[in-house]
Amino acid sequence: MAFFDKINDFAKNISDKTSDAIETSKLNSKIAAEKLAANEELLKIGQHYYDLYLAGQAEEAILPFCEAAKGHLDAAEQMQGEIDRIKAENEAAKAAAAPSAPQAPGCFCTNCGTKLPAGTRFCSGCGTPL
Repeated sequence: MAFFDKINDFAKNISDKTSDAIETSKLNSKIAAEKLAANEELLKIGQHYYDLYLAGQAEEAILPFCEAAKGHLDAAEQMQGEIDRIKAENEAAKAAAAPSAPQAPGCFCTNCGTKLPAGTRFCSGCGTPL
């Protein structure tokens, strides 16, 4: 019987450890949720003080932080402007490279020389866009 008692104690020990691990995981999850909620509230506080800074009503103690944040926001805005400029240039290049209206009747493919009917947009011989 001592053997079965040891097995029973071992199983109970494992069950207790599993229950502890589950409870710890649940608590860790709740802790993470509470910290996330606290961070969201802190962001609201920070936004309030930043809004005061923009209105010229900020306290002296937070000015360096607000100025640093504004510097980061200005840099991000400049980078977004650069992205917009690059996109505009790419769109302009695509528009310039877009095929023009269909060729006139009796035209020929500029790639392979195949004679094409009026209104053709792609060469039936090689597939080149016209």
